[in-house]
Amino acid sequence: MKNPLFKKFQSDRMLRLLTTLQGYRSDNLRYPKAGELVEMAIAEFSNGTLRRVNQVGVDLVSVKGFKTVESKVTQFKNKSGRDVRQVILKNRRAAGEYEDKLADIFVFTDVVNGKMAVVPSDRLYNIKDNGATVTASVDCDPEDFVFFGFDTDVSDQDYFDYAEKADLKYIRSF
Repeated sequence: MKNPLFKKFQSDRMLRLLTTLQGYRSDNLRYPKAGELVEMAIAEFSNGTLRRVNQVGVDLVSVKGFKTVESKVTQFKNKSGRDVRQVILKNRRAAGEYEDKLADIFVFTDVVNGKMAVVPSDRLYNIKDNGATVTASVDCDPEDFVFFGFDTDVSDQDYFDYAEKADLKYIRSF
C-alpha cells in the first residue's frame, strides 16, 4: 500500500468486517447501508488519520494534510480483478449544471470479494457527467490494494441478518 493515509490502517479488522457483508448485492434493499458501514469502518480502523464527515462527494478527511477521501462500494469485475468500470462517483438525483470538485483520494471496496484499493483522483479516466450522475473508470495497480481478496474463512456472522433482527426487536419494543 503506497498511500500514506493507509500506512497504519488496520486492514485485518476491515477484512473481518467485510466477511460479514458478503451477503450484500447491488440489488439488496440495504445497498446504502453497506457503503455507510465501510465509510465508518475506514475512519475507525485508520488509527486516527481519517475522520468521517459524510458530505456530498467527501466521506472522510485526513486529520493532517487536508486530503479529502470518497469511499465507493463496487466490484472489481474485469479479467485481472483489479479494475473498476463506470462507477458512479456522484449521484445528484437531478440533472442540472453543477461545479463539482472530486475528492483527492478514492477508496474502492468490493465487499463480495474482499478487495480494497486506494487511488488518487487524478488516476480516474473516462469521466462522464450526464447531469444527474458522474461516472468514471480506474485501473488499479497491485500496490494500490490494501488487501486483495479474502484470506480467511467466510464468517458465520451476517450483518444484514443481524441488523434485520435488531430492527425487528426495536419495532417490537413499542
